[in-house]
Amino acid sequence: MTEVIKTRCPGDHICPAIRLCPTGALVQRGLKAPDIIPEKCIDCGICSYYCPYNALVSTSPPRRKWLDSCPSL
Repeated sequence: MTEVIKTRCPGDHICPAIRLCPTGALVQRGLKAPDIIPEKCIDCGICSYYCPYNALVSTSPPRRKWLDSCPSL
């Protein structure tokens, strides 16, 4: 599962990782740090790879197949 470390997120911008989530599990209210909907998260690791502040942390080993196949990265 991926978790949000809110102290690492400045909470002053639109989270760039939201548009990359393939299941819509990453949501944001205003400019606050994003939240993860656990029921939707498939723990692909894309958001944690893309977060510039390392605020999104995957607790599972990275799935390189997902990352290698993502053209946005």
